[in-house]
Amino acid sequence: MPDSLACLTEEIIPYVDLTFRTTGERLLYGRSDSGLFTLYALLETPDAFSGFIAASPTVGHCPSFLATRATRLLDERRSLAKTLFVIYGDDDIPLTLQFVPDFAQVIREQGGPVLRFQVKVVPGGGHIPASSLADGLRFHFSHR
Repeated sequence: MPDSLACLTEEIIPYVDLTFRTTGERLLYGRSDSGLFTLYALLETPDAFSGFIAASPTVGHCPSFLATRATRLLDERRSLAKTLFVIYGDDDIPLTLQFVPDFAQVIREQGGPVLRFQVKVVPGGGHIPASSLADGLRFHFSHR
């Protein structure tokens, strides 16, 4: 993942900024494994994006790493001013369903006013709820 994140932050974003009129408002949206990447990007390069939307992130691939890195980031940064919106269905896959609540607890305990954070569990929803992007955008822009 480090190479993918470096490519995104060091090559793609600068290219887009040079090629198009941009405002500096950047959101990263990921679904399933790319939702996991979205969480990783927040924890490794929080300043690269204004907000992060993770739909059904497969946290179960590396729950200890995410919890440790989240704790470290939120201890180090007392002023993050980012949004994180996590959404999944209550009938999601085990890699999401069994691990997102613990990750969310770490964020709630450590994040406080540092990070605007919400988890939405969609009743009857499965993996990657259809409303994930729209709900995430609403959350982000309601906090700007």
